[in-house]
Amino acid sequence: MGGDVVPLWKSDTNGGSYTTNDIVNYNGVLYKSLTGVNTDIDPTLETTNWESLKGLIAGTATNNTLRWDGTNWVESTALQNDGTDIATTGNLETDTFSTNWKSNTNGGAYAINDIVIYLGSFYKNITGTNTDTSPNSNVVDWETLKTPASPNYLQAEVTTVGVGAGTHLEFSVQESFGMEYTLTAVSLKKGTTYLLRSSLSGYFSVSTSNELRTQWETANGTRLGNASRQMPGSNYQKYSESPEASVVYTPTVDTTVHLEVITETFDFTGQGTIFGYLQVIELSRGGGTGFAIYHVNNDYKIGDTMGW
Repeated sequence: MGGDVVPLWKSDTNGGSYTTNDIVNYNGVLYKSLTGVNTDIDPTLETTNWESLKGLIAGTATNNTLRWDGTNWVESTALQNDGTDIATTGNLETDTFSTNWKSNTNGGAYAINDIVIYLGSFYKNITGTNTDTSPNSNVVDWETLKTPASPNYLQAEVTTVGVGAGTHLEFSVQESFGMEYTLTAVSLKKGTTYLLRSSLSGYFSVSTSNELRTQWETANGTRLGNASRQMPGSNYQKYSESPEASVVYTPTVDTTVHLEVITETFDFTGQGTIFGYLQVIELSRGGGTGFAIYHVNNDYKIGDTMGW
């Protein structure tokens, strides 16, 4: 081979004899023998017997990478590596995750719990169905995933119309994220700190000597925080009212809490269809150091946010 590091290709007429996987140099490009057969046709044209290794030796533009196209290694701009960071100009995809949602028409097929990114937000498929409606609008098939920094919370309307002492007030959830609940109780995790607050609005069947108190209570009967005290149209109005039952509470075991009527002197009826509200807002998780900025004098409602 004349001492060449990689021998120059020779035609069959000029004595070029090769076996499978032999590598030759032709015009500065490497070629690998696929069959062990050599003719007088040079490797650039003889693709049956020779495979170009151009991508491996000629290099690519700065930071570009190589991909196998089924025949050769070719340059790719989809994945770039500058030695420190890896960037992609296309979709990064696994069996259950995609950085770019595709419509059904464009081949987007997803299973239940598959996660995609659309317009900078994460969405989880909840039905195994995908349509041409984007995840931010298709709430039937897609669920928005909030970032780990987002607190769990529950906002509900109290639906119990007539109350009596000992009543656990029922509620209808208006909005919730990450909370488990029943008709009357909300589940709390041990070591996590929560803000619990509630207020009722209504009137008494008798105009004098009226009082209604409610307070948060755990499943084992432990009362928590401040009780609300309402006395509309009552002889008791000379006493201070406290319209909100509230507490910042960190359970030491997993538990549930409910809102209980602890005193009711006469029938108390809700104003219209909305009897009151209750909120459960996570302040810090599992003994962590997260915190929320909560303003006591603010009347929070659905859609409001807190500093986190």
